[in-house]
Amino acid sequence: MINWPRIYSLLEDVTPLAGDCGNLCGSVCCSEWEQGVGMYLLPGEECMFTKQESWLTWQEHSTEEYDFCPSWTGKVYFIICNGACPRDKRPFACRTFPVVPYLNPAGGLEMRFDQAAALLCPLVKSGDLGLLERRFLARA
Repeated sequence: MINWPRIYSLLEDVTPLAGDCGNLCGSVCCSEWEQGVGMYLLPGEECMFTKQESWLTWQEHSTEEYDFCPSWTGKVYFIICNGACPRDKRPFACRTFPVVPYLNPAGGLEMRFDQAAALLCPLVKSGDLGLLERRFLARA
């Protein structure tokens, strides 16, 4: 079983840059830049929330109705932030932004820029992972 409290703890105090990367883009990734924008929680991650958070809107989706990883079964949760969230409550996807895990053809796990964020994030636009803090990449 995934130890979500431990994962959240490891990612609590690391950021992509030594300074506030939100200064580069006006913190667009931490705002609802378009109506209904949100993210999927990873399976089991919902245990980190009460589903009563005033700053979140919850949607439950069936893995059979959407194109998810084959190992994802049953229901998954999509959350929409209603403004800024408490930093210590950020979901995994926010804690690792702007990178995502990637399983390469050899079976190795590596971190890559989330190309879906290319229109939002100057770091993704740069394409240079070397700009990111090593500690952030190691923990993400």
